[in-house]
Amino acid sequence: MVKSGRSRRVVSGATWLVFALGVGLAGVLAGRGFVAAEVEEFAADPVTHEVTVGSVGHVLRFEARGSWPMAPLVKSAQGGVVTSVDLPADGIVDNGAQMLTVTLRPVIALVGEVPASRDLMQGLRGPDVEQLQAHLVEQGHLAMNPNGVFNAATRQAVVRWQRSVGFVPADGMVRFGDVAFISELPARVVLSEDVGVGVTVSPGQALIEGATGEAVVEIVTFPDQAAMIPQSEELTASVAGYAWEGRFGPSWTDAAGQVRIPVATAEGRPICGSDCVRALPLGRSSVVALQVVVVPYTQGPVVPVSAISTDPSGQPMVTTKSGEVLPITVVAAHGGMAVVDGVAVGTRIQVFGG
Repeated sequence: MVKSGRSRRVVSGATWLVFALGVGLAGVLAGRGFVAAEVEEFAADPVTHEVTVGSVGHVLRFEARGSWPMAPLVKSAQGGVVTSVDLPADGIVDNGAQMLTVTLRPVIALVGEVPASRDLMQGLRGPDVEQLQAHLVEQGHLAMNPNGVFNAATRQAVVRWQRSVGFVPADGMVRFGDVAFISELPARVVLSEDVGVGVTVSPGQALIEGATGEAVVEIVTFPDQAAMIPQSEELTASVAGYAWEGRFGPSWTDAAGQVRIPVATAEGRPICGSDCVRALPLGRSSVVALQVVVVPYTQGPVVPVSAISTDPSGQPMVTTKSGEVLPITVVAAHGGMAVVDGVAVGTRIQVFGG
């Protein structure tokens, strides 16, 4: 019984001790106030950029095709073997020039709107005879006004001309295929594809081709790609050491569904102008490099676009590291950077986007 009473006294004393400590702690907290956590406040330094000298611009690069509209000017009359090619290196032939020989017989270029289509001999009449007579008069072989009548005097003039050129026999008859009437001479011409010395040609096969109009420089592409070309911008075209300024002309879609975008001068003429003859070879396409200037390259103080803000009136401005506001003028911008006026090189400005 004694042991049990002692145990109750020990428990009772401990309870009072805990209660007393709790009351004391509550008094302390009530007197001083309670702080759950202490928060440290701080301000981060602004992200800044030092204004430097640089350049801003944007150029797109494309490839165009330069070519000429071509058509056969000379066709083989009787067929045979090409025994020589006599075109000059620049391909420019004049009135009366020998262009090639087929089975040793010359083919001569003469001015004329009416194509050669038959043997010309005494007794015939027609515009082709008149064209032949005009050449004979020019060369001094015929002393009469061309009248389109192949008479005896014309035949004798043909014999003299044949001897001077090297026709065998010189019999006074111009065979179909001996001459090629071309509407304008001098003319730039080129051998037709697969024609060369030693090649057998068939009747009616094209031997010589020439340009039938102005040169064409154009982009040929598909609609989805054409949509990415800024056709309103000015451009520079270059090929073979030549460079020209121009712009895109109105685009159109051909029968194959391809979009064709001409490259021309501001007046709509071929962009290569008088250089076309030297810069664009006949008979094959030339790759023409295009540069489209979307944003002209400009040099000056460069700042990030994210550092530029505007006031209520829309005036662009930048803020220096110290907080000074500087009104500016944006000269050019591209790729997140801008060339501006109104802030000195070396100034540190705040980058708000940072």
